[in-house]
Amino acid sequence: MSGLADQVRSLIDYNEWANAKIFDAADGLTDEQLDSRSTASFETIRGSLTHILWAQRIWHARWTRTTADSPDSSTLESIRRGFEESHNDLREFASGLNDQGAVGSFDYSDSKGIPYRRGLGSLMIHMVNHGTYHRGEVALMLTAMDRSPGDLDYVYFLPSEV
Repeated sequence: MSGLADQVRSLIDYNEWANAKIFDAADGLTDEQLDSRSTASFETIRGSLTHILWAQRIWHARWTRTTADSPDSSTLESIRRGFEESHNDLREFASGLNDQGAVGSFDYSDSKGIPYRRGLGSLMIHMVNHGTYHRGEVALMLTAMDRSPGDLDYVYFLPSEV
């Protein structure tokens, strides 16, 4: 990889790959399983997946100066479709990113209206890292149901250089 923009694109691709592994492991879960309570931040698989998706949509909306639609979390399939749409949006946005734009400052406000200025590339890395944290919680819940998604580390996503 040559620069920050390439690294960000790789992480956006990794995010999609890791989310797909979660959905593969979750395939066929019942509503009861999706809503089984745990000590995870958002208590359930449905709650955690919806939170990850909502965060992806919010960050994309901030970067594109648009409005994020609330995710439909009525079924696992509707959540999966929401992730597919979000991944398409993120890939498209990242495809136009260059190193100058990635290191450039980006002004935004959080959900409480507090203004911030951060590097755009750093914010994109944050979004992936945020998803990684909550995806780990989902992986733990799935593993407790004998549905481990397997290794989700970035190193397993990367192509071998051997």
